[in-house]
Amino acid sequence: MLQLQQNREQRQTIAPVLIQSLRCLQLPWVELRRELQRLWETNPCIDLVAPEEDGRWVEGGGTSASEKERWEEKLVHHESLEDYLVHQVPELRAEEKEIFSFLISHLDERGYLRETVGMLLPQCPWSAGELKSVLGILRSLEPKGIGAQDLIDCWSMQIPEKQEVIRQFLALNREDLLAKRYHRVLKRMRWSRQQLAQVLNYLRGLTVAPLSHWQEPESPVCIPDLYFSREVEGQWCIRLASESYALRWSDVYKDWLCQSKARKSAGMDGYFLSQGQMAKQWMRALSSREALLQRIGQFILDKQRLFFEKKDHPLMPLLQKLAAGELGINPATLSRALQGKYASVPWGILPLGDFFPRAWEEDRVKVAIPQIRQKICEWVAEEDKDHPLSDEALSRRLREEMHWNIPRRTVENYRRQWGIASSRDRKYGLSSC
Repeated sequence: MLQLQQNREQRQTIAPVLIQSLRCLQLPWVELRRELQRLWETNPCIDLVAPEEDGRWVEGGGTSASEKERWEEKLVHHESLEDYLVHQVPELRAEEKEIFSFLISHLDERGYLRETVGMLLPQCPWSAGELKSVLGILRSLEPKGIGAQDLIDCWSMQIPEKQEVIRQFLALNREDLLAKRYHRVLKRMRWSRQQLAQVLNYLRGLTVAPLSHWQEPESPVCIPDLYFSREVEGQWCIRLASESYALRWSDVYKDWLCQSKARKSAGMDGYFLSQGQMAKQWMRALSSREALLQRIGQFILDKQRLFFEKKDHPLMPLLQKLAAGELGINPATLSRALQGKYASVPWGILPLGDFFPRAWEEDRVKVAIPQIRQKICEWVAEEDKDHPLSDEALSRRLREEMHWNIPRRTVENYRRQWGIASSRDRKYGLSSC
């Protein structure tokens, strides 16, 4: 039996204009510039005005060769890993290519083949001899170390023949090296700590993940969104990278608007209306983005004045949640505005989020994380290398000398995040792996 029911429901939806504004705000300048170029290429209602390399202004709708060359996207064909490896051994037979593909499918994200031949046999129709033969071919290819079973095996595959003694050293001390039981290695090899440190630092210079370079994306171009500069009078000024670019209505769109209704076709009428609406949303979003970034830049300049005025002065604690409240915006909006963006200061380029450092806080004592890092790095640099400071010793010095009651576990977590080696590794002259 069919029945009709009436339910009351409250939903929160985001208008398309707001979605476009948030997306424009979140994009770093490098990506936003590409989006603006794509918009100009696909939307006939918009012209993009951008500066030339020599500072002159041109219309984005122009067809100059220099502008096309600047904006042209280069399409690069990314070869698959299997194709890359197969091209190194073009003489493989059809069956060997199948085994080759099977082995490649079992590589982990680092390029290791964790499963042994015996573990792979139940999963395939080939014999152990056939698997070992093709596996030997795979392990001989570039990048060096691909197909290794573990870290020690990966290192061994990268060591040249003239350094066979290091390969023997790895085979003899495999388990102790993986567990970092260096005292056992010293006792077995009868080496000094300096000799062990020399060998291990050489090994740590080798690749630990053969596919890391293959999977690593292209390094993004670090172009700041905000520029902080000091004028001759001593006043600080803020400039946005997007200030040099502007969107305006194209002549094509203006001509269409001037046409009489009789000359407009129904199809073109709907097309220009939709494209014009999209162009208007982008113009508003870009204007809103610039206004908010300008406010954030001025807020940073006001709150971190000592960082800009005094040399080597640390950044003061500034939580994003509290900063968003003072700016009168949602914390999520501030997070979007900071994500992936950089700021240029006279002494370098910093991530925009670094101006809002987190703080360790206890009993109303608030200390910026960069200050803790600076102090720990100083103590580690000055320590006795034969008796390096443990995490407990660092925690004790922070309590006694700085009056920061930071527990040992917190010090350990910070040390790992900052890439500082443990006291045991530093004792043997090893850098953080």
